[in-house]
Amino acid sequence: MVEKLSGGDIGYLHIRQMNEPSLRQFERDLAALGTKKALVIDQRFNPGGNIDQELLEILEQRQYQVTRQRDSVKLPRPLRGFFGPKVVLENERSTSDAEVFPDGFRTLGLGKVVGVTTYGAVIGTGSYSLMDGSQIRTPGSGLWNVNGTNLENYGVPPDVYVDIPPADFLAGRDPQVEKAVELLKEEMKSGKPTNGR
Repeated sequence: MVEKLSGGDIGYLHIRQMNEPSLRQFERDLAALGTKKALVIDQRFNPGGNIDQELLEILEQRQYQVTRQRDSVKLPRPLRGFFGPKVVLENERSTSDAEVFPDGFRTLGLGKVVGVTTYGAVIGTGSYSLMDGSQIRTPGSGLWNVNGTNLENYGVPPDVYVDIPPADFLAGRDPQVEKAVELLKEEMKSGKPTNGR
């Protein structure tokens, strides 16, 4: 859908979960999309994990050089990054670290967050085994953004609110992706970042 709506200029990648295999997949997908002018990062329906810092470290990088081997193509440095406009998609099923990530993305000024407010389930828990062999998870740490907002029970609001009505969902339409592409096309056309950087 992103390929079609953007004429091939905008890349799309999906982060299914915030775990180590998803981080490796993100790195592979990002490398494959290096020739795109802009990027939609979809982390809707993501149950969380703990890789927000690694993702944001990769996305926050700035290009500082270009390298080229004889008879080859130019490559940006650092190699592990994406330097064009970016948008993150979130929804009410983005939970835990999939709420921390869009909050950090916005705080760092990396781009817009599009969709609906996240679930509001950000808390660090620990697991304990009980005598009968079962386990219980209990809260162990909280998380606050730099503005002092406790992310537990908060639900990260998007910069651009776009819901998917049931009729669109049943028809296979995705107005959140459409809005993300629209925003990125505007940014590419104007040459001015819409993310405050």
